[in-house]
Amino acid sequence: MLSTNLNHPRARARSGPDHSPCYGRMLLAGLLGLLAVLLTGNGYLGGERYRADLSVRFLPDKLTLVQGEGHTQPEAITIHALSEQGVALLSSPRGLVFQAAPLERLRWCLEGPGSGLQLQVLWVTLTAPVSSAVLPAEPGCHEFAMDTQENWAGTVNGLGFQLSGELTGPVVLSAVQLRPAIPTPLELAREIWRDWSKHSRWLTSEVHFVRLGSLQPLVPLTLVLIVWVLCSVLIFWLLTLRLRPRGRSLATAGASFIVFAWLLIDGLWQWELARRVDESYRLLAHQPMQERLRYYDGELITLVDSIRALLPPGPQRLFILSDETHRTQKLRAHYHLLPHNVNSQDQLPPPPELARPGDYVMIFGRIDNLRYRNRRGQEALIWGADNQFELPVTPLLAEHGGLLFRVREP
Repeated sequence: MLSTNLNHPRARARSGPDHSPCYGRMLLAGLLGLLAVLLTGNGYLGGERYRADLSVRFLPDKLTLVQGEGHTQPEAITIHALSEQGVALLSSPRGLVFQAAPLERLRWCLEGPGSGLQLQVLWVTLTAPVSSAVLPAEPGCHEFAMDTQENWAGTVNGLGFQLSGELTGPVVLSAVQLRPAIPTPLELAREIWRDWSKHSRWLTSEVHFVRLGSLQPLVPLTLVLIVWVLCSVLIFWLLTLRLRPRGRSLATAGASFIVFAWLLIDGLWQWELARRVDESYRLLAHQPMQERLRYYDGELITLVDSIRALLPPGPQRLFILSDETHRTQKLRAHYHLLPHNVNSQDQLPPPPELARPGDYVMIFGRIDNLRYRNRRGQEALIWGADNQFELPVTPLLAEHGGLLFRVREP
């Protein structure tokens, strides 16, 4: 009788709730959460909305007619005549800077006579002078693959169009924009993985930490894992709706998903750290200090070596100036040029009454209100309101982004 009662289903139900952690449901919820993240990411990153968010539209305010005759409308530029040089030149305003990737497709529309005309796109990057490519000049809307051009990479400082040939009537240029290409799911996955696994060497600004992956990933790994944890917890909650009680199982599942995400990030971090340690040992172990510094500062060390070769023996007074972009180079050059008497605190050269013949001035970048007068026998650095300050100098060196001058007698 006792055995019969214990084996009865109602007797088992009264014996207490089942607190098993539901490992099968946890695994299923994690996989379904991953699938949800993949589908959502592919739908957004590979869709038109994502391309529109990243697009650069050049009309009405990012493209102006600088040569030729015409007028600008809200969404188009009409060209009536070419300049005396036989061209119509349209240029983006100064200060428009963007990354070439992922803006790989140039789109535009033309209206008007197309025969006898040639259309070119021009662009400037930090590493290359003006580059150009010939575009279709027939009436209609066109798309051109900019990523097929060798110099379409890095930071683009300006973009423009040049129309030449025989203009027999008004030409209307409209709908000019740069857009990302629509990637396939496999291409999208490869790009995301490249961002997450990108290897970078040690930097002087990263002494106490290791940065994981690219500085500007297509989608941050941490964000993806947070979304995956939330989706997985929600799916697990739906899968265990009929279980009573389910609070303990839900807490166990949530903690498991968080620990897994943490271990994944930590594993990638350890992998990047191991790669850096291996690279550091191969390149820096048993190397003299000068070669170790060259690993970090590269061309700056070459520039400093050239400057040292030009300086007389003994400590020299040296003023180092830079714009905000090159502030790091200025400070590193200060360090490498010690024990010379180096001043890197000022933004402009010393006034003529404080400078002495034989002082040196080193400049990185372009400094506002400071210019160099290159007139033979009257070379000078000029700055201030109405050019009130003039420091006579002799140019000594111009390489690797640095300029070196020696102060001379007036």
